[in-house]
Amino acid sequence: MRKELIESYAKAEFFTQLPEIEEEINVVTFIAGVGDISTDLLSPGGDAHSRSDRELHGQCIFEHNKEMQKELTALKAKHPDKRVMLIAEKGTMGVGSSRMSGVNNVALWTGVESSPYVPFINIAPVIAGTNGISPIFLTTVGVTGGIGIDLQNWVKQKDADGNTIVDADGEPVLKQEYSVETGTVLTINTKTKKLYNGDKELKDISAALTPQKMEFIKAGGSYAVVFGKKLQTVACKILGINVPQVYAPSKEITVEGQGLTAVEKIFNKNAVGNTPGKTLHAGSDVRVEVNIVGSQDTTGLMTSQELENMAATVISPIVDGAYQSGCHTASVWDDKSKANIPRLMKFMNDFGLITARDPKGVYPAMTDVIHKVLNDITVSDWDIIIGGDSHTRMSKGVAFGADSGTVALALATGEATMPIPQSVKVTFKGTMRSFMDFRDVVHATQQQMLKQFGGENVFQGRVIEVHIGTLTSDQAFTFTDWTAEMKAKASICISEDATLIESLEIAGLASRS
Repeated sequence: MRKELIESYAKAEFFTQLPEIEEEINVVTFIAGVGDISTDLLSPGGDAHSRSDRELHGQCIFEHNKEMQKELTALKAKHPDKRVMLIAEKGTMGVGSSRMSGVNNVALWTGVESSPYVPFINIAPVIAGTNGISPIFLTTVGVTGGIGIDLQNWVKQKDADGNTIVDADGEPVLKQEYSVETGTVLTINTKTKKLYNGDKELKDISAALTPQKMEFIKAGGSYAVVFGKKLQTVACKILGINVPQVYAPSKEITVEGQGLTAVEKIFNKNAVGNTPGKTLHAGSDVRVEVNIVGSQDTTGLMTSQELENMAATVISPIVDGAYQSGCHTASVWDDKSKANIPRLMKFMNDFGLITARDPKGVYPAMTDVIHKVLNDITVSDWDIIIGGDSHTRMSKGVAFGADSGTVALALATGEATMPIPQSVKVTFKGTMRSFMDFRDVVHATQQQMLKQFGGENVFQGRVIEVHIGTLTSDQAFTFTDWTAEMKAKASICISEDATLIESLEIAGLASRS
């Protein structure tokens, strides 16, 4: 019996015997807002204390707008055989923080029941935006086995020379390609990977239905796939056999004769499980080892829940350093914080993290800003950092803001899985005038980028790389921190040795001989 069980694990039958994904998923649209939709609309910051209570927190969706909630409930009642697609019209869905709780709320209201025995835990939301989904939010949608669609239903108009046409207010003139007004019935075809209105094809959505994302949908979330692969590998090792190809092979892109961007170099150095000796370029799906992990205090309770659900009890030994912050609740040390934060700090300290507050019960005021502490404990330009905050940006290595679930996965396994992002190189010329602050340079970068690309934000979803090498640590941190506001995936500032030494001397950390 035990051998049969191990053999079943080796074949990954826990995955292969799951029901197949429906060929057609019928959805009815619900426009949650026009323009970019912040996660604060879906999970307000003022309700952060209740994020780990799915039932209670679900009541705050749309910032407690009961009329919108009633409209959504009525739409579901009118279309009981369809799933609701929540849309950011003429904007990007899910910008800002609170990704996991935002997705949890959308899933609670529009998703699928995860188990008849676990109340208020829904999965598989369908989310869309005219300009797609914010990168971190899209990752979180995958965690829950959902679908995130880049609609492109409004397009910028161009003149004969290819320049963007603007109106009297300087805003781009948009043309509607197709309508997704509230109540529109659409069909997602998972075989053709197209979006339809009746028989009319509207959009190729293959990017939302890659082989890996289809596995997340089938398994009910990315965790099941990650741990399933690990379980299969362990079973095959016990049996002394090669791992059979069950899961979709990771996409590996190699461009002969092409050099590597900084982020490609970092990912290639930290990659695990890829084809030995193969150099990977942007677009490749990569499993990487993570060096530094940060958990944020307003989402930390959800991270601790995820760790408990994984049956994880101690931090992965391959993680170099991990930190549980207390900065968001320090300034509002109210009764809710006093009830939640002590148990969060104890859990994380027992798990193996450095904690911002004393886990033994003494809680002085703290000013530990998570981004600063992670920046201080990151020492290598080759490090990969995962942090539970959208402003997880470092002056060294490459850092990615992540949802509480991805943070939990990084803590438990020491790994993260993501495509290697594309890069945009930013170069500075000249010298700063005496009256300038480095933030002036930051704002000029944004202004010049938008001017050069006709108002299009080419930073969105990409890594911004600065190769000048002479930015001190505080300047590099200022720049990388700003890139979160530009919806960039991450940012890298390469430091020369002399600059790094100067930064250490400024911080008073240089060793004295």
